[in-house]
Amino acid sequence: MNLGIRLLSVKINNIKNVKNGYIEFESKKQVEKGLFDLKTSDIVGIYGPNGSSKTAMVNAFGILKSIIISQDNVNNASKINHFDEKEVYDLINKNENEATIEVTYLVNQKEKRMCIYEIVIGKNEQSKIAFIKSEKLSYRIYSNENSKWMTKVKLVEVDFSNENLSDFISPSTFISALKRSDKNIPNVLQRLVGSTSSNNNSFVFSDTFINILESNNDYRSSANALKTLKIYSIHNMHVYDNKDISQIAAIDAIPFFYRSEAKNQINTFIGKFNIFGESILDINIKSIIIDYFKEIDIVINKIIPNMHVEIVDLGNTTLENGMEGFKCEVVSVRNDLKIPLRLESDGIKKIISLISSMVDVFNNKSSILVVDEFDSGIFEYLLGELLKGFKDEAKGQFLFTSHNLRALEVIRDSIVFSSLDENDRYISYPRISKTENLRNQYLKKLFLDSDNKYAEPIDLYDIYRAFIKAGELIRHE
Repeated sequence: MNLGIRLLSVKINNIKNVKNGYIEFESKKQVEKGLFDLKTSDIVGIYGPNGSSKTAMVNAFGILKSIIISQDNVNNASKINHFDEKEVYDLINKNENEATIEVTYLVNQKEKRMCIYEIVIGKNEQSKIAFIKSEKLSYRIYSNENSKWMTKVKLVEVDFSNENLSDFISPSTFISALKRSDKNIPNVLQRLVGSTSSNNNSFVFSDTFINILESNNDYRSSANALKTLKIYSIHNMHVYDNKDISQIAAIDAIPFFYRSEAKNQINTFIGKFNIFGESILDINIKSIIIDYFKEIDIVINKIIPNMHVEIVDLGNTTLENGMEGFKCEVVSVRNDLKIPLRLESDGIKKIISLISSMVDVFNNKSSILVVDEFDSGIFEYLLGELLKGFKDEAKGQFLFTSHNLRALEVIRDSIVFSSLDENDRYISYPRISKTENLRNQYLKKLFLDSDNKYAEPIDLYDIYRAFIKAGELIRHE
């Protein structure tokens, strides 16, 4: 199902050591020109040394998704992607009181609009938790008559730090317009602010707020845009940060995504599948698990020749809650020899966990995959071929961080580098000719140029001396 959504840009402030970071996809330039037939993929690779804030952008996507879908129970999606108050607190710059994420989307329906969603997250220093401080939703509508984008309009801004209705929701004309159709609206909004604030849920993307807009003729198109963006965030935004990826190797649990579409309905299952020995699962998701691994096997056999993945059904059983369940185990198959999947390499486990999301992004213009350290555990040649394939053939969007420089040779126009400037953290490399090698140019810039903006200089002899000094310290003890 093509929702007509495209993520155009992301701006973050004060997340980790990024005071100001901005990334935009190639689609943004096309959309600003009034070109909406986006048939090609959008890929952005973020490169830079360790500790250079590559992961901060992935963290921002995780926070964004958790806030937008916070009130929903899509199977167990809300448990996987919930807003973790303590974790988000630690992601806010230690020297700042708040962080900001601003995302611009294209909503390409009957009415073409850019939706700009901004969320401010504050810190409670006493309890060491983060909280949603404010939300703002603005938009620009494309005029077919004039073939240009109209001036940006603020639909609504919610400031949870104020208590009076006229203070915490603006503009006042917005409240007045809603009140004309229903005099009880102010009371409903007052209760909604209280409930969303206390639970750290989104006011803007809450079902109550969307229903209020939908019941008013003046705001029905805005309600449709919000509903579509919410569906997109739940079903089409796939975010894998370091925490998800590390679980694959540490506890042999695959974070996985599976979606089926029938009769214009989207059914999504997001969960964690234990691949260490036998798993006991609810019988109701048996068909989902079987279909999920069938989908994986189609791709894995082409990525890793002569390898198949199967799920072995070990029979029905009873769950701890008394409901019916079933036992199963995942195996890899090579030359008819079956071995438990847990014995495969971390790289293979990682590829398997991402395949379903990759399939979605490859085939769907309105899907995005965000992965931290995509190259980790993946053979360099395979990494390059996967990225080249996505660049040339995929329909959706893909943002990843990486250390492996192979991507600089195969998707050179889709790379941004993390810089030393915390106020301008993500920068593009200056244009180079098609005959030049971006990988070589980047390495030259890192180690030879005096105006290097990409990494602190490293003195190998200082490193060697540090090893020797540390060894002397140990010997003295």
